[in-house]
Amino acid sequence: MKKYLTFLLLFLLLGCGERRKDDYIAKVGDSYLTKEKFLQMIPESKKMGTIDRNYLNSLISGWVRDEILYKNAQKYHFDRDNNLQYKADQYFQDLVVNEFLKYHFQSNVHFTEQQLRDYYNDNKSIYLRKSKAAKVKHFFTKKYDLARRVKKIMSSRNQKLKNELDTTYNFNVQYIEAGKCIQEINELIFQNRPLTYYGPIVSDFGYHVIEVLERYEEGSYKKFTEVRDDIYKRLVHKTMLENYVTFVDSLKNNTEWNFNQESLNKIAGELWQRN
Repeated sequence: MKKYLTFLLLFLLLGCGERRKDDYIAKVGDSYLTKEKFLQMIPESKKMGTIDRNYLNSLISGWVRDEILYKNAQKYHFDRDNNLQYKADQYFQDLVVNEFLKYHFQSNVHFTEQQLRDYYNDNKSIYLRKSKAAKVKHFFTKKYDLARRVKKIMSSRNQKLKNELDTTYNFNVQYIEAGKCIQEINELIFQNRPLTYYGPIVSDFGYHVIEVLERYEEGSYKKFTEVRDDIYKRLVHKTMLENYVTFVDSLKNNTEWNFNQESLNKIAGELWQRN
């Protein structure tokens, strides 16, 4: 199943097709915020949920503000400051190291399904729902007639047509919480309506068709299948913290390295003399 539909919506919103000279989101002097850069600015977690247009506008405004400040800082040659360059290099190195550590531990650390379930059972209070939620099957289109046709087939008893629908179009099955989806969908699903199928639901983006597979009340526990991936990430992170020192020591033991004590003493002496 592909990532949540709003990622596609965002792509459509920003436009597609052949690149033109004016194919950019924002511009400050000779700096351009391109579609590619803009997509990189959006956190992965946001791409998996509904993206509010105000949020997108705030990202653009932030980019414009930062570019204006940076260009004015360049006029005073702050971009040539060696100390700032060192900090930038160090920050980049830290990012590379962090990604390397995540790759190493995720590739070499494995947990059985039983270990994941044991963690779930031992820490179940973490997964108590703080609001109503639902498991839904979601379809989106810009065409009203298509949305009506999909809704009709989804709510019918014709299993053959339903199967054809699944192979023809992209549906997203996901868990959503009350108050964390677009208002039109939130009102229909979470205002005590017993229906299973909704649509076409009109939004700023287009037309949505929703099938509610399950509903969950506030105070209920999230199912293991909902949180399995989160548990896996938690255990990998925990293992990273526990084994970090051992891992680094093993790398040091297999790497040729040394430090020059004589040079260190000389530098230390020069610093003491300054004080």
